[in-house]
Amino acid sequence: MRLLIFLLTSLSLNAQIIPLFFYQNSTPASCGTPVLTTASGATLKFWYSADCMTAISPCATSYSDGHTFITNDHWQDRSGNNRTATIDASEPACVFKLNEINGLPAVSFGGGGSGPDGSGNCGWGISQPDVGATSWGIFVAWQGQSTTSKGDFLGPFTTAAGPGTFKYQTNDLNTTHREQGLDKSEIALVGDGTATSDLNWHQLNIRFSNQADQNTLIFRLDEAPDGTSTPNATINTTNGGIGRIGIEKSNGTYLEAITGRMEEIFGYAGTGVLLTAGEVTTNETYLHCRIGH
Repeated sequence: MRLLIFLLTSLSLNAQIIPLFFYQNSTPASCGTPVLTTASGATLKFWYSADCMTAISPCATSYSDGHTFITNDHWQDRSGNNRTATIDASEPACVFKLNEINGLPAVSFGGGGSGPDGSGNCGWGISQPDVGATSWGIFVAWQGQSTTSKGDFLGPFTTAAGPGTFKYQTNDLNTTHREQGLDKSEIALVGDGTATSDLNWHQLNIRFSNQADQNTLIFRLDEAPDGTSTPNATINTTNGGIGRIGIEKSNGTYLEAITGRMEEIFGYAGTGVLLTAGEVTTNETYLHCRIGH
């Protein structure tokens, strides 16, 4: 037995034995990072991952499997901008889940009671990262737990019910239930991807802008195109921009909570072209290393 173990795990140059190595799932360090500063000069505005909820250098979380997040539980921002996310006081129904994808944990969103873990809405509040922005780029590692429940990956925090802000969603159209879509807050669909919602893990990417020279809405799914369109409504942050992860809060009311599990979400906001094709590839490669999709 000792000889067999030696032969399998050691390297002998004379006998030209090829060693066998055993690897654990990829760690955050081994996968690198998203693009921190783009060629356009835009920086990563927010970055949340479920394995770095309470500490980011090095990544660590003190939450146990099945932990239901309570008021003022934290989700640390890895972007360097100190936008710590906190559970909304009246909507504390997120659950922490270990070993959900590629050995990594995830945050489970209850979707108003329809999810497998939570018993109500769940939303994380963040300080607005897109003041004055006209261009956005957002990446999500996500597993839906419903193919029909409309919800917001990122939603606005508005003090009025009027238009202006946007919602990045799943199951955007109630008739077609796409994996991802974009709404103008309280108004209408701006556009959606082509893939129909399912219950699998995916990495999703949306990019859009109001600039006249690049007014195109681009969706990507698992490192492949997921449709493009010309937005049919102007997006701005007149009444407040991105303010919630997993839900929208408009005029004091919580709306459209997502139902599913999120391993990671990060994004860019600014003006001009935010991400080159190479920078998109870098981010998609990073997420592929992380979740295997």
